[in-house]
Amino acid sequence: MEVIIHIAKRFALLVLGWIVSFIIASRFINKDYFCATGDVFVYFFWFALFYILFGTFLLIEVYFLHKKKKRGCVIANTVMALPMLLFMYALIDIYLN
Repeated sequence: MEVIIHIAKRFALLVLGWIVSFIIASRFINKDYFCATGDVFVYFFWFALFYILFGTFLLIEVYFLHKKKKRGCVIANTVMALPMLLFMYALIDIYLN
């Protein structure tokens, strides 16, 4: 039950971060100038920034949970952080090629 509560808290934090990222990105968009491509990049930047910070938080938390011997929470955080690592790998691959 502890692991389910842990996952629910992290999922709520993720959704809250998406909402905050959306609000911040909306502030940077000029409503009088319609440029869909630029708008997409602003949203992508803020969502990517939050997602990388969230994944880094999860990986740091894995270390501390491992020291507390909470194996289920460690596995849950590792699984939640894997898409972030793949996302960062894809960004680096796109940037270098």
